[in-house]
Amino acid sequence: MMAAGQALAFAGMVSAAVGGGVLAGIALGRSGMRHELDAALSEARTDALTGLPNRTAAYRELDARAASAEPYMVALFDLDGFKALNDHLGHEAGDEALVIFAGRLREAAGAGVFVARLHGDEFLLVADAAADAEAADKQLREVCQATCEPMALDDHFPVYLWVSVGVAVAAVGESTGRLLHRADMAMYRAKRNELGVAVYDEDLDGVPLAVRQRPRLRLRDARTAVHARSVAARRRHRLATVHARRSLVRRCRPAAVGTGPTAVAARAAAPHRLAATAHRATPAEAVAA
Repeated sequence: MMAAGQALAFAGMVSAAVGGGVLAGIALGRSGMRHELDAALSEARTDALTGLPNRTAAYRELDARAASAEPYMVALFDLDGFKALNDHLGHEAGDEALVIFAGRLREAAGAGVFVARLHGDEFLLVADAAADAEAADKQLREVCQATCEPMALDDHFPVYLWVSVGVAVAAVGESTGRLLHRADMAMYRAKRNELGVAVYDEDLDGVPLAVRQRPRLRLRDARTAVHARSVAARRRHRLATVHARRSLVRRCRPAAVGTGPTAVAARAAAPHRLAATAHRATPAEAVAA
C-alpha cells in the first residue's frame, strides 16, 4: 500500500511538472505572438522612407485628440518646388530631401508634438492649441525657419526648398476630415500669396473653389526649378571636365620604353634614320654623284 501511494504521488508530481511546462510554453508562445503583432502594427503605422508616423497613425492621433476634448491645432506642411527637384535631380535626391526635411521637422517641433508624413511631400503637425492666431503663426514660422535651411544634396550642392503651411484650430465636435480640409484651404492661401504660413479664418469659406485650388505655377516653384537646372548643369559640366582631363592625360602620356635588345637597337638607329630623312639629295646632287 505504501509503495502504491508513493507511486501515485510521484505520478502526480510528474503530471504537475509536465502541465506547468506546457502552460509556460503556451505563455511564451503567446508572448512571442504578441510581440510580432505589435511589431507588425508599428510597421503598418510608420512611413517606410522617413520613419515618421504615416497617414493611418495620423488619423488615429486626430481621433484620440478629438475624443479628449482638449483644444489642439493642426498644421499641414507642403514642400514648394519638390516636383522640380525630382524632375531635374532625380528621385533619389528627392527621397533624400524628404528624409532630411522630416528629421528637421521632428527636431524643430519638439517633444509632445505629433509629426507625421501624410503622402508625397505633405506632412502633418498636431500640437496643443496656441493662445491665438498670432501666436500660432509665430510658432509655425519658427518651425519653418528651422526646416528651410539649405540641403546638401547631389554631391554637396546646396538645394533650397521652401514650405507652405496651413494652420487650423480644432473646433469642439469637429470631424477630422473637416479639420484637415480647413488646414488645406489655409495652406493653399499660403502658397498662392507666398505667405509661408497662413492660419485659417472664416473668410476662406467664401472664397470660390477655383481660387482655393493650388496654382499651377508659383514663383517659388519657378525659383526652385531654375536652381535645380543650374545644379544639374553644373554637375554635367564638372563630369565633362573630368572626362576631358582624363582623355588629355591619356593622349599626352608617353609610350612605354622597352628594355629588350631589339628596342635598344631601334633607339640606337633612330638618329641615323632621322638624319637621312632630314637631308634628301636634290636631282643635281644625284647626277653629280
